[in-house]
Amino acid sequence: MLHLEHGWVRAGRDDVTGFFGTLHNSSGLEITVRGGRSPAANAVELHDIIQQHDGRKQMTQLANGITIPAQGSITLAPGGLHGMLIGLDHRLNDGERVQIALETNTAHVELTLTARRRPPTTSL
Repeated sequence: MLHLEHGWVRAGRDDVTGFFGTLHNSSGLEITVRGGRSPAANAVELHDIIQQHDGRKQMTQLANGITIPAQGSITLAPGGLHGMLIGLDHRLNDGERVQIALETNTAHVELTLTARRRPPTTSL
């Protein structure tokens, strides 16, 4: 079973935005999240920020997704591993609820996240 703790979406963006939190896998098998869908966006993707050889950081889509080990967790955070909503159909307002369905190798995981201008104090 996969669930997201302290999940949130960054508010105030026009075309793309990130979503964050800690993915917990309570099952005995590893789970790979490969992307998803949302009625608020054209695509849901997984990204990471990679340090380049010249010292610059670059955001890269993770084509193979993110694997959460059995009984383990992975943190999605600004500046690191994170989810992206690409092609938003409107600017997300602070406090707005956003539906996201993550696609995994085992099932779809339905999330409802709150849009915020900054991380909630209980989060990252």
